[in-house]
Amino acid sequence: MLNYFEKNLYKELTFAITSFTLAFGIVLKHEDDVRVPIKLGLFIMVLGFVFFISMTKLLHKILLCSSYGLKWVKNLRLSISDCLDITNKLISALQAVLSCIFGFLICAHSCRRNFLTTSHIFSEAYAFFASAYFLYDIWSMFIVYVSKYYDNLKLKTINWTENMDLYNMIPAVENGELKIVESFSIQNQEIPSFLEYIKRNKLMIFHHMFIGGYGLIVISSWRGGLGDCIFSFMYMMEMSTPFVSFRAVLSILKMKESKLYVINGFLMILSFLCFRIIMLPLLMYKYSLVVSLSFYEAITKLPSMCQLSILALFLPQIYWFILMIKIALKMIRPAPQKVEINHNHHHHHAE
Repeated sequence: MLNYFEKNLYKELTFAITSFTLAFGIVLKHEDDVRVPIKLGLFIMVLGFVFFISMTKLLHKILLCSSYGLKWVKNLRLSISDCLDITNKLISALQAVLSCIFGFLICAHSCRRNFLTTSHIFSEAYAFFASAYFLYDIWSMFIVYVSKYYDNLKLKTINWTENMDLYNMIPAVENGELKIVESFSIQNQEIPSFLEYIKRNKLMIFHHMFIGGYGLIVISSWRGGLGDCIFSFMYMMEMSTPFVSFRAVLSILKMKESKLYVINGFLMILSFLCFRIIMLPLLMYKYSLVVSLSFYEAITKLPSMCQLSILALFLPQIYWFILMIKIALKMIRPAPQKVEINHNHHHHHAE
């Protein structure tokens, strides 16, 4: 007989597998170069929501409801927000892996044919599926944000002792179900609202809304079936995300001093440079060769909305890359040692 936890675990796993199989099983029945009808696209998006929510709940339950997960959580002294953050990062890495796989499949099909006009059904199908992730992830990140705020307030009001049972630090587990932390106040401090969260994280929210909303509309409607090869590379921009996610997980697990953290950081910067910084200008160069124009002319003759889209996609990448380099340089440079200058007439300052 399965216990309550195992039943719940298999339920989430079944939902995840079924939604993914159904979404792409339907797509595979169509010809490679067929466009995705809007009704089918919206159905794929709904299945995307089911898949990513089910995978999130599955990881929550493994971490917060299984005896093994709770033991691991307790040994590492993780808080509820740590657990939710780890789950959020793992789901982000999962989406990135799927994005790269579909990007590669689209590229293998489209780029060997006509750079501009060859189409593959996966291009639009995965746009609908992935947009569900980007829109859902805004809410998922908000829950992590709220739980961090909650933990910080709770830690201020509770004496943290070695003997304290960590299970009591997990307020969101009820009958094996993870509940969203409700708005409440500790010492008259309100938990931030969703609107406040959006205001404080404008760039990340814009990035998610841009890809999940605007990006979907461009790929499914406005591009007129053109540029599948270019969009396949857009999907492969996610190549750096698993390293970004893994870096965050290692940080939560207090492994910043480990060799693994350094190696992962190097791979993160390298993949980010290749797939998010260098790749877009290279694609534009390839496009300029196809249309027999100079690099500058090819970009300036693009429709203004296309130029704005490239800027909106590219500029945040530059910003994040600069941040990465700054953090990496801080890690490489040793902390400056304080040199004490002992002047003769100030020898009593030697201490």
